[in-house]
Amino acid sequence: RTYVVALTDLAAMARIYGTVPQSGTAATLKPDQVALSVSGAKELGKSVGDRLTAQFARGEGPHTYTVAAVLPDERSIGSIILPRQAGPEFTNPEPFTALVRLTPGTPVSQVQPQLDALVADNPEVSVADRASYIEQQTSGFDTLLTMIQILLALAIVIAVLGIINTLALSVLERTRELGLLRAIGLRRAQTMRMITVEAVVISVFGALLGVAVGTGLGAAVVRALKDEGITDLVLPWSQMGIFLGLAALIGVVAAALPAVRAARINVLGAIAHD
Repeated sequence: RTYVVALTDLAAMARIYGTVPQSGTAATLKPDQVALSVSGAKELGKSVGDRLTAQFARGEGPHTYTVAAVLPDERSIGSIILPRQAGPEFTNPEPFTALVRLTPGTPVSQVQPQLDALVADNPEVSVADRASYIEQQTSGFDTLLTMIQILLALAIVIAVLGIINTLALSVLERTRELGLLRAIGLRRAQTMRMITVEAVVISVFGALLGVAVGTGLGAAVVRALKDEGITDLVLPWSQMGIFLGLAALIGVVAAALPAVRAARINVLGAIAHD
């Protein structure tokens, strides 16, 4: 079982999408012809001139089609494109997408109200220009990114608590060392600066490790979804730089309490600490 579409006019789709067939011709499909995307042809093991048999949900018997064209995946409306005559035998025979190409120079704002008026009696049908359609398709990714950023914020909070805990234990375990350093001339400000540098190193190292792992996972996801049309790996360098800067700042903030505690340590008591 697989998903197929029936197209009114393959030649019109080719003009709108700018489709250049990899093989065959993008002329209007005859009732016994079918067009395949590159991935669809590869999956079915078919090429131009081969025959393809299909049984539809409402059809009484199988239909045999001849492959007329193989189209690039990114410029095809589906992996298996059938002629309009096949539509009535689908589970859902109603049209679900209509493409309109405007004459060069015609503003979208002039045509869209006219199209809205044509479908005003059908609340299930909406009219969208290219920008709105792209926004609709990418809104799911925006939601996913928002959820990831929320999880990132929670991870940062946990990381801050972890840095504070690590430094507090470090100050406690090095009580005698800190006392000796203070005794030989280490000032309070220098003590606080030492603890702060440790926190920044921990924080920035963790951020660098996270960026490296995240970049690797992102590259792996793009490679895994290559057949779904996600082919370009784009790294948000500005955001990565901002996160590294925030990591250093978070390290400074996380070091505040442990640094103050280390600076206020009793020198004599610390030296005698076992």
